[in-house]
Amino acid sequence: MLNVLFASILTAPALLFYLGLASSMALGASIVGIVVIAVSSIRHASGRMNAAVQSSGWALISVAALYGIVLHMTVVLLLGIPVALDRAIRSLIPLVIILSSGHGLARLLLSSSEADVHRALRFTTVMLITIGAISVFGFAPAGPRDYFKPVFPFTEPAHFALASIPLLMYWCVRLHGKMRVLALAVGLTGALTLQSLTFVVGCLLAALISVRLRVLPWLLIPFTALLLQLDLSYYTERVDFSNDNSNLSTLVFLQGSQLIGESWEKSGGWGLGFQQLGVHGTDVPAAELINLLLDNDSNLLDGGFTLAKLVSEFGALGLILVAIYLCAAWLAVVHLRRVSSSDKMTEGSAITLARCMLVSFSIELFVRGGGYFSGTSILLTAAIVMLLATRRRDRREFQKSCV
Repeated sequence: MLNVLFASILTAPALLFYLGLASSMALGASIVGIVVIAVSSIRHASGRMNAAVQSSGWALISVAALYGIVLHMTVVLLLGIPVALDRAIRSLIPLVIILSSGHGLARLLLSSSEADVHRALRFTTVMLITIGAISVFGFAPAGPRDYFKPVFPFTEPAHFALASIPLLMYWCVRLHGKMRVLALAVGLTGALTLQSLTFVVGCLLAALISVRLRVLPWLLIPFTALLLQLDLSYYTERVDFSNDNSNLSTLVFLQGSQLIGESWEKSGGWGLGFQQLGVHGTDVPAAELINLLLDNDSNLLDGGFTLAKLVSEFGALGLILVAIYLCAAWLAVVHLRRVSSSDKMTEGSAITLARCMLVSFSIELFVRGGGYFSGTSILLTAAIVMLLATRRRDRREFQKSCV
């Protein structure tokens, strides 16, 4: 059950979007989220649930988050900022589902055996490798829209990368020696073959976390030699942020950066409100260029990367949330490097996975995001719940030892 459930979280939201059954990944994420909640509730009723997660306080945190969103939106209305209130209210439903399903997934992972967790991760990894391999040969069912380089069921390589990076990072941390190098090689091969800069960044992040510092230079030598044999114009175009660059991916990133400044100026640093980015259009230069190229708007609602959406909609509060995330992610990186350098399993697979899911979200935050409601949003929520539950458990055990 955990095999199918974990694989579905990463692919079902993208599948419904690919087939044109949804305008975003929110519907698919909500459906698979409800399934996770149901499965978690059944296991809870049977008494096979980890007590640490049940006492994690996630319900209180979720209520506080919803209350904070409503309070923030109230101030937005008082400031006279244009608001599509119906969109904000409707979006609270998938938000509640994401928060609840993340808690449910955390309970399932922490209550599963090491063998079950490994089996689920192996199954999902093989599935993603198969998806990537098939897409290299050009297999992609026709959809209602023309997608540029689809990786079925993902509409673009970047979305496939976002689903794959947490698992790549996990295997790089847990494996050792030649197997770790093999995992990195498979990931980098997929990134270069699919021409995904997002995936390349994810591979580099996984290497920095898992490879020992004294070994890293020896890996850079063959990596550099490989790059010299490849045509890198595709990637250099995407990191050229000059105003005369007409590459769509670069323009989307520039648009997101410019949307932050525009939203900050319009709201005085308070933010436009929950789910309000792009609803009333924009005047930023990059958006005008995108419109000229495509004859329509692109990535206005999600900002292109999650930082743009978060700061545009929540202003200074969004920056505070990002700062809190970066502190938590850094602690996770420290733990992951410790695990990767140890020859013994110093923590459970579920906790290592949680730290990988938390750190890999930085790619969505700063490079390429898919909005608030996606399969990786469920993973992020589950990671936070698991790490909070583990912290509470360790604190209680420490207090008992001091008595």
